[in-house]
This record gives sequence, C-alpha cells and structure tokens, in this order.
Amino acid sequence: MLHSFYTEIEKILKLVAREWDGVSPSSDSWHKDLLIQMSRTDQKRPAVVSAALVEVLSEFLAFRHLFRGASIVLMRWEKLFPLVAKVDPTYNQARDEINAFVRFIESESKPI
Repeated sequence: MLHSFYTEIEKILKLVAREWDGVSPSSDSWHKDLLIQMSRTDQKRPAVVSAALVEVLSEFLAFRHLFRGASIVLMRWEKLFPLVAKVDPTYNQARDEINAFVRFIESESKPI
C-alpha cells in the first residue's frame, strides 16, 4: 500500500512534467528531481506541490526504494508505522495541492 500510494502520486507528477513542462527528469536521481521540479514555479505554471509536501513525499520515495530493493522480511512494523500514519494527511495535502493546480489549468483554458 505504501509503495502504491507514492507511485500513484508520482504518476500524476510525471504527467504534469511531460504534458505541461514538456520535460521529465531522466537522470539516475529522476524521482527526486521530479519532486523538486514540481515544487518550483516557472513562467508557465505555479508550483504543483509545496516544499513541505515534497519533504513528506521524499520519505515515501525512500520507502519505495527500500521496498524495491529489500526483502519484505526485513521490513518491521515499528519502522513502517510512522510512515503509515502519514498516509491520510499526506493524501489530503497532495489532493488539495494537485486540485489547486487543476484549478489553475482550468482558469488558463477558459476563453477570455
């Protein structure tokens, strides 16, 4: 669930990077670079996510790397619980910030 949670948010951010910015990070650290790119305002758009949300999403990204590279047996509940406890507030914050970006897109698309 933690892996899927982060991955779905990342998919949305990748879509914005590709479709709105016209460029997606491609370095070895592209996951982190994507978060940074989406937290920056540029001439075409406001930041999609806040620096505070990037900080929390970075914790989920670290888990994603652990999940993909380690055995599930090595994962302990006492270490995972703090991250699991952040899912609801992180979801709410991500939803609100992404919806604010959607409203920006909608306002840009309306005829003058």
